[in-house]
Amino acid sequence: MPVFTILFFLFTLANTGIPLTFKFLRRQLALIGIWERSPIIASLGATGIVLSACYSIWLYNRISYGVYSPHIKPVKDISRKEFNLLNSITYTYDFY
Repeated sequence: MPVFTILFFLFTLANTGIPLTFKFLRRQLALIGIWERSPIIASLGATGIVLSACYSIWLYNRISYGVYSPHIKPVKDISRKEFNLLNSITYTYDFY
């Protein structure tokens, strides 16, 4: 399922808040605002963001490239209708 894997990777990167996505800007502004009030809580928040990104990438790796179960039937890649739906979500989600 190469097309689904690529789209899932894009969603995972958007969820982790990499630079040049809106989620990165939101998290950065929130941490800067919290840092002015309490650096300890901002450090805890930054640690949580890093751990969340690590878990998201681990989950992507596990789902996309994990061990195949003999109990699950092979599935075809996504159809054109599913691709158009996921593609529209990709553009409205976090990649402006």
